[in-house]
Order: sequence, then C-alpha cells, then structure tokens
Amino acid sequence: NRITVRWIELCTSGQPFLASSSGINPPATYGWRCDEYGDNQPPVCRFVPEPSSTDRSLFPVDYRSRCPNGRAPTKDGSLSVCVFNSGSVPPGVYPGLKLSGQVTLAGNYYLDGSGLQVMGNARVIGQPGQSVFIFIGPDRSGSNCGSNNASVTFQQNSTFVVTPPTSGAYKDLVLFQSRSCQVQGGSNKNSFDIQGGVTMGSPDPPYGVIYLPTAHIDIGPEGTGGTQTVINMRVIAYEIRLRGPVYFGDIWIPSGDVKHGDIHLVE
Repeated sequence: NRITVRWIELCTSGQPFLASSSGINPPATYGWRCDEYGDNQPPVCRFVPEPSSTDRSLFPVDYRSRCPNGRAPTKDGSLSVCVFNSGSVPPGVYPGLKLSGQVTLAGNYYLDGSGLQVMGNARVIGQPGQSVFIFIGPDRSGSNCGSNNASVTFQQNSTFVVTPPTSGAYKDLVLFQSRSCQVQGGSNKNSFDIQGGVTMGSPDPPYGVIYLPTAHIDIGPEGTGGTQTVINMRVIAYEIRLRGPVYFGDIWIPSGDVKHGDIHLVE
C-alpha cells in the first residue's frame, strides 16, 4: 500500500480557520487554497466564530425539549437525541440527531451535546438548492460533545452528500465541531467514527469541509469486507487513524487552535 503526502503552507497560526481574528497578524497569504475550488485566486485565511444555540437567525427553532414530532427526545444510552427514520429534518437546535433510512437536510443545525449518529445503510442528502451546515456543540459541562468517545458516527455503508454554504461566516463548512470539545484519550479515543463503505460528499464541487479541530477521526473497514470509504471533502482534524481502504479528497492536521496531532496508517 502507498500513500502520497503533500505538505502545504498554512495560515499564520497554522490553521485555515482561526480561533480568533487576532491570529491574522500580519495578514496571512497561505492556508485556504481557493485555487482547488476553481477560484484561481490567492488563498486567504479567515476567522470562523463558534455559533450560539440562541442565535435564531441561524437556528430558527429550539428542539431540545421537544423534537419536531412533538415528543420528548429519545434516550439512547447517555445521549438524548431526536430520531428520524425518513423524511426531512427541520433546521434548528437539537440535543443530538440519530438518522436512518433516507432523510433530507436543509439549513443550519446546532447539536447540543449528544452529537450526530448516521446509522448503517442510511442515506442522508441535502435538499436541492439548499445548503447544509452542522455545528457539533458541547453539553452543559462545556467539553463533552457525545458519548462512547464518538461525537459523530457514520455506520457501515451510509451516505452523506450535502451542499456546503457558499457565503457567510460558515462558507464551505459542512461539519464544525466546537473547539471546546475535549480531546479524548485512551485506546478508543476517536471522536469521529467513520466505518467501512461510507460515502461522504459529492465528487463535484463545491466539496465542503469537515472542520474538527479537537477530534480524533477513526476510519475503519467494519462489517463491509474491505469496501472502500470515500470522503470527497477537505478534512481538518486533530488526528486521523486510517484502517482499511480509504479515499480522501484532502487532509489537514491543525496546529493553531490546539496542539497538532498526526496521521496514523494502522492497517
């Protein structure tokens, strides 16, 4: 097996998305490689603030007490989630989301402490003409962003293909995990679990960005007999662990907001 690694110059603080605007001093000229998205212009670093769950201009409805079906969120172990087995998921603030079957997303989602679960063989797509932005926030402790060491899980053979925002503060971002989320340790320390045969993102632009500055990403071949996982997105994470066949559009390891990690080729 062979992997080709290309090191690139990043922003002043080592991040394409900075934790504070004061990090852009002097103005950075490296980091966000616009040329790869067809813009054919010099890359520019930019400040990306963390959104608030109370911002109704971004997240129109608060579903933490009552899910859109009018019921209280479902208890799933230590998690509290709204469950969707089909249909459209309204934008807004949720304790967490558990998606199966075929579901459609459109707009902005704030997940407050219980993270995101996409179940095996689920198909999660964006509504035509609508962008999708998902913020993975911490719970009231201020550091936990899910349980079982995974704040985001994509189970075997699931599909997640949405269009990122094309303007505004969260331009290009599809998944953004809070910088406050605790960097987890131990032998099972992944906070983003992508299992075998998963497809994320479209091979056509705009591809979108997964920005997880404190996450350990684990990508494995579970239950698929070695079926390749395909991630047509730019991935920014603390650490990435690869097991089994994986195609990546692009990988960045940050070193600005948190101490940078590494890429581990395990199998």
